[in-house]
Amino acid sequence: MWFQLIGPKGVMYKIEIIKAKGTSRNQMINQFYTREYLQGIPEKRKQEHVRLTLQASIQGIMNAAANGKTTYCIDIHTVQREMPGIVGMGKITMDDYITVLKIIFPDSQIEYREHWVELSATSKILQKGIVVDWS
Repeated sequence: MWFQLIGPKGVMYKIEIIKAKGTSRNQMINQFYTREYLQGIPEKRKQEHVRLTLQASIQGIMNAAANGKTTYCIDIHTVQREMPGIVGMGKITMDDYITVLKIIFPDSQIEYREHWVELSATSKILQKGIVVDWS
């Protein structure tokens, strides 16, 4: 199937919609990708990588909610060691993690916190991480 498209400065383009192998006639490739879409691919891939990195933590949040808790702290440094970044993706920041968590849990308060946790009467540990609060 062919059709014509008039581009910038009246230039006419003849475009063929091809049938991809293994697709039906109704599944022909006919999607166009704008410059904005293509320029947004690195950010989308970064967000997908962050979401995959957080998958175990998301399951932890679900388990905490099932047990009646209303907050969950994610130790991002542990998460980062378990699933390092993809080459060429650039540095993944704390804000990247928070942004993805806000997409997944839109009604929850999500922020980076540092606070001291008592282990015993004589020892404390500084806990750092992203806290998801759905109370």
